[in-house]
Amino acid sequence: MTTISLLSLLAVALGATVQGSIGFGMAMVAAPVLLLLDPRLVPGPLLCAVFCVTLLMTRREWRNVTPSAIGWMVTGGIPGSALGAWATVALAPNVLGAALGLLVVCGVIMSALGHCLRLSRPTLIGTGVVSGVMGTVLSMGGPPLALLYQNQPGGELRGTLAGYFTVATPVALTALFLVGNMGWVELRLAAPLIPAALLGYVASGRIAPRLNKQMTRKAVLMLAGLAGVAVVFRHWW
Repeated sequence: MTTISLLSLLAVALGATVQGSIGFGMAMVAAPVLLLLDPRLVPGPLLCAVFCVTLLMTRREWRNVTPSAIGWMVTGGIPGSALGAWATVALAPNVLGAALGLLVVCGVIMSALGHCLRLSRPTLIGTGVVSGVMGTVLSMGGPPLALLYQNQPGGELRGTLAGYFTVATPVALTALFLVGNMGWVELRLAAPLIPAALLGYVASGRIAPRLNKQMTRKAVLMLAGLAGVAVVFRHWW
């Protein structure tokens, strides 16, 4: 195994541990490393690994899943994924990435100042749209939804986001396939990432029960803020 392969697997395992612990973060941890090591691993192969983790998380957190909320988020996420797939071939990637990153940073700042969106049908749909775009373009659809759910119990945040991504990730992969960015090559590249993702998921099972609501909220704001800033810098400078 080469050094690049080993580092890629470690990044995916660490990302899966974060995702399984607080409900999102796998792409934010792994994507920057994978882009440096082998850009072919993002977004399609990484999304395949993310799907495996969210499927297992949905099963683990099933009692905390809110099906109605997932339904409204998917209502926004499907057109958001289509819009994101179109944007990957039609718009300047630097401008698009920077704009999405700024949107996340603004959300974190507003949340830190006490201005949080209320859970409602319009906010669930709207956040689903933004998540769909970010998930397809950046393999990073978690921050908008996590910010919306930051004041909910950790189990509800993890379960509902996992349920949403179990539905939304195949939609994003289908959209990438339709625009020619997902195929047999990407599936072969994804195969080694999946065992690493499963290892991280197993590790998260020991961490998640120890995180209370306040700890989870702090982790959400910190990780979402870092992700937003990293995306802005990566696409603007």
